[in-house]
Amino acid sequence: MNIAAAVRNELSDHYTYEFVEGAISWESSNRNGIHLEAATFTYCHPKQADSSLRAIHDLERFFEDEGRFDSVIGFSMGASLAITWLKHKQEALNMGDITSLPVNVVILFSVSHVSDYRVVEKGNPVGWDPNHASIQLEVPSVHIWGSQDPSKSLAQRGTEFFRPDKLSTYAHKRGHEIPSSMEDVTYVVKAINRAIGAISRV
Repeated sequence: MNIAAAVRNELSDHYTYEFVEGAISWESSNRNGIHLEAATFTYCHPKQADSSLRAIHDLERFFEDEGRFDSVIGFSMGASLAITWLKHKQEALNMGDITSLPVNVVILFSVSHVSDYRVVEKGNPVGWDPNHASIQLEVPSVHIWGSQDPSKSLAQRGTEFFRPDKLSTYAHKRGHEIPSSMEDVTYVVKAINRAIGAISRV
């Protein structure tokens, strides 16, 4: 995900980024937003529980090997996997198995279907209804989606997994993509900075 040089350039120079690309070849959900000859990839087959579970374990291992990181940034399937993984970590935190969440802030673009880790472990990658989630994530979060995205309702529902008082949102006027216009970038960066400012209030 090229989150965008424009967004990175508008954020503080103190931040550094590690990019983790999916390894499974996949058709882009935004054919107008990329060069047609460009290969696109995803992290897992969303309808295959073993593939989803492997992607979550890969994310966990990456954080263990390369972290600690202040934030996780995800787009589409990456954003959904981040929620699934962090909900699992929040449950571990509440049980006393870990002492803190692995990130301080979450930045999510165009969230798609979110799965329950425990259900995926049992072989079912069915989407998770936020109304059935027993706990909300304590970490500040940013949620960005396009008003023309056919899956915008999923992105909007993704906010329900997080504490509303630590949540920032922005809806741009495009589709299933990371916005790049200067106006959109300005609003995205403002939303990110609000979430960063909320870290001390968690």
